[in-house]
This record gives sequence, structure tokens and C-alpha cells, in this order.
Amino acid sequence: MPARICLPEHEIVDNWVNNPSETTRTLAVQYGCSHVKIIDVLRCHLSRSEIDRLKRHKMSCSTALRPDLKSEKHREQCKKASACLSLEQRAKTIAAAIAASAKARKGKKLSPEMCKKFSLAHIGKHAGEKHPRWKGGTSKRTSRGEGWSPARKECLKRDNYICQICGIHQDNYYRQLDVHHKTSYFKFDNPLEANHLSNLVSLCHSCHMKVENGNQSCP
Repeated sequence: MPARICLPEHEIVDNWVNNPSETTRTLAVQYGCSHVKIIDVLRCHLSRSEIDRLKRHKMSCSTALRPDLKSEKHREQCKKASACLSLEQRAKTIAAAIAASAKARKGKKLSPEMCKKFSLAHIGKHAGEKHPRWKGGTSKRTSRGEGWSPARKECLKRDNYICQICGIHQDNYYRQLDVHHKTSYFKFDNPLEANHLSNLVSLCHSCHMKVENGNQSCP
């Protein structure tokens, strides 16, 4: 088992707080330990808010001293940001920046080229044969064969858009009613026989799941 490293904790904290150029990694190299150990030392002696405030101050100072920044105005902004603001002042500054950004974007419309780009970004990208799980054809689990769509509409119309178990109307339900096959669709060789009106009944989704799971008898 490796020997435990004894670190001068107060010295580390003083160096990190008072020297803007010192970081956890530079201190780790200096004292021969990992930067995670330096972070643990700082957390033992400083609160989380103090650490965050000083980290922002260090980042702002290092940015202000960079010679490769875009403009003098940018450097001046960095110097102002390096001043330690109170939490209230910082919150007001962030809120103002968010409001200004939202105001700048308000009412702006995308160009026709960008609209076309967004609308066509994913259409057909993984459809059909391009899909990694493509096995050819249409899944039998989702298709209900010939005549299903008109038969479904006719069934709902016949039942007055009312669930035949609980009696709820489609207008009072959160979604369209389901149409259930009394005898399973997969037991028929001919889709037209399976989708015959006498084999269909209108149910809400909740009652439909109960019937499918065998917890409710089909009307």
C-alpha cells in the first residue's frame, strides 16, 4: 500500500487564492500529487461558492492577459469581468445577457435555404433499405392488410365514437379510440375477413390494453 502524502494544506490554499496564475494542475505538479487531491484540499478549507467565484476570477484574468484576443474591446470586457462581483451582481449580469440574446433573436425568420436544410436533414436518412434493421417488406405486426382503414372508420362511426366497455366518448378522451379485433387478425388468412365490421369493436386505449392482457372480456 503506498504511503499517504502529507501536503501543506494552508500553503496550497494560499497559493491558489492569491496567485491568479496557479491552477490545480500546476499545484499538483509542484507538490507531486494529482490535481484531484488539490481539489479535495481546497474543498476542505473553502466553500463551494468561494471556489466557483475564484475560478471565474482566475479564468477572466488569464483571458484578459491573452495577446491573441480579437479586439481591444474584448480585452477590456475581460478585465472588467475579472473584478470579483457579488452573487447578486453576477445574477443580474447573467439575466441581462439572456434577455438581450432573446431580444436579438425575436422575430427573426430563417432563410428559405436554412428551412429546406432543416426540413430535409433527417427525412429518408434511415428509411426503408437504409435502416440498419431492414428485413424487407412491411412488418406484419403493424400492418392490418387490405381494407383496414375504411373498416376502422366505419367501426368508429357505427359505435358513435364511444368505448363499448367504459362508455367514454372520443371527444372526452385524450386521444382517438382504438379499434380492436375480436378474433385476432393473425388467425385469418384473408385480411378482408379479419377486418370485417362484425369482427371489430371500438375501445378506448385503457380498455383495449385490458382486453389484450386478458383482464377484461371483449364485448
